[in-house]
Amino acid sequence: VGRTAADVGGNDFTHPTYRAVWEVVATAGPTVAVVGVVLAATFATLALVPLDSFRQFAVVMSGGALVDTLLVRPLIMPMLLTLRGERHAG
Repeated sequence: VGRTAADVGGNDFTHPTYRAVWEVVATAGPTVAVVGVVLAATFATLALVPLDSFRQFAVVMSGGALVDTLLVRPLIMPMLLTLRGERHAG
């Protein structure tokens, strides 16, 4: 976010943090989403192994990857970065 903040607002950081976070999510978001879905699908293939422990591992890991991809990275992390940036600014 720091590099993007510099790109958006120059080197003086006069623009608000939410604008830098918005730029990062807009540019990197689709790539992160595709990679996360592929990672979840890769873990899901472990369910094909005929052992219960592998099936359980596949469900937990693919579910965790999807939660991270669809909830944490696009929503929670930008929110926390924006709140942190606004509190620590100036």
